[in-house]
Amino acid sequence: MNVMGWADQQLEKYGEFEALIYQDQSYTNRTLHESSCRLAGGLLGLGIQPGQCVALWLSNGPDLVLAFTAVLRVGAVAVIVRDGQCLLIRR
Repeated sequence: MNVMGWADQQLEKYGEFEALIYQDQSYTNRTLHESSCRLAGGLLGLGIQPGQCVALWLSNGPDLVLAFTAVLRVGAVAVIVRDGQCLLIRR
């Protein structure tokens, strides 16, 4: 099981709770899950396939969390770009 499968199980097991607070906004695990699934569907629609690298050049915040989890949901490799450096994260 990958990390996103585990996260899905936790949502089913424990229900909805506040999972992310950023500045003056809060996000529940259910909201993050649903948004991540929609974005993953968009990535698949663009032709992203398991094992492919997807560069994420976003500042820290909810958008990065959503993009990161969507890439992992697809089974692709998230490549976070920061100040000219790359960090590869595989599922």
